[in-house]
Amino acid sequence: MRVLLATVGSTGDMNPFLALGGALLAAGHEPVVFTSRSSAPLVARAGLGFCDSHSPASAAGYESMLRAVMAETNPLKQAAIILDQTTREQLTSLQAARAAVAGADVVVAHAMDLAAVGAAEAAGRPLVTAHLFPTLLPMRTLAPTGNSLGTLGNAIAWRVAARMTRALTDRQVNRVLGAFGLPLRRGALFAINQGARRTLLAVSPSVVPSCARWPAAMTQTGYWFLDEPALDVDPALVRFVAAGEPPVIVSFGSMAGVDGAAVTDVLLEALRLSGRRAILQSGWARLGAGRTLPANVLGVGYVPHGWLLARASCLVHHGGAGTTAAAFRAGIPQVVVWHMGDQTFWGARVAALGVGPKALYHGKLTARRLAERIDRVFEDGAMTTAARELGARVRAEDGVGAAVRAIEGAR
Repeated sequence: MRVLLATVGSTGDMNPFLALGGALLAAGHEPVVFTSRSSAPLVARAGLGFCDSHSPASAAGYESMLRAVMAETNPLKQAAIILDQTTREQLTSLQAARAAVAGADVVVAHAMDLAAVGAAEAAGRPLVTAHLFPTLLPMRTLAPTGNSLGTLGNAIAWRVAARMTRALTDRQVNRVLGAFGLPLRRGALFAINQGARRTLLAVSPSVVPSCARWPAAMTQTGYWFLDEPALDVDPALVRFVAAGEPPVIVSFGSMAGVDGAAVTDVLLEALRLSGRRAILQSGWARLGAGRTLPANVLGVGYVPHGWLLARASCLVHHGGAGTTAAAFRAGIPQVVVWHMGDQTFWGARVAALGVGPKALYHGKLTARRLAERIDRVFEDGAMTTAARELGARVRAEDGVGAAVRAIEGAR
């Protein structure tokens, strides 16, 4: 079976689809990844087929968009900015999407890959929509904020969120779907699954509880983890890790549009106040760049989370879906400093699950506030225990296996 895997976004959006592609390949299928040319090397390294979406998506474009997002504090308006750029990029992918889905037996599309969704629906191809976060899937178990307001409160909160989202995003979504001749949709983002045979949620039920009111076509598979080989790990990193207690990892991933030098100052002072050994990942904000770091802090570039978090005591991060999932899997406590979008949701889940303190908004980040949260992680043994137990449950799941079975049943 030829399966077209269509995805957009950053590494956190790409890696789960690469993991799914590997599982489909192992099951005897022919997975082909439909994405921008900038991600072609990642696809090739995973041993999967590649199909160019002709999207101009790039790291530079993403950084430029993030600067605009960071200047806006309203999460819904932030989402609208992201969707606006995504829409412009995907309008360049219409012809490529039509051609790609024509050769597929099944199309598995990231819920935000509007071109792939529209092309599959218009061509009548079996479509599976994939969600890496549940914020477009109304549920009675949680509110859109990631905590619970009770069954009635959750239902009301989802209705309000849907109405606000509709006003901010219907125009952009319908612009792409309408290009395929599909009828206009009211509440288009929340209706993105209406033409799908299956809808997959790639999140552990131990993190986001399942909802009995989800449609029968919905499958919560668990996470899709990509196990990257930890090749050529810097010997200096290996020595630092082995030289003392497991370090705190600080990583803001693909967050750009912030003053990296100023944030570095705050982070280093927080680590000084807490007296912890730490590894500082530079990320897109270039944290620690051009600085002489203190002896208790090592600056690094990209290191696979699977290798790094297995050797960590705690993770301080931005609350991205992929990074949060990696920390859940590693079984370590987390301190979330959220910046945008669904990161507020994941920060709330971390606190509600007892595996980290209350999340902190990056605009209110101070050395004292961060040091207090790091200290609380080490002083509150319950967080470490809860994280360890949650990690065991997440590692026991076979998310990609469940996804493969659902996709096989969608043809």
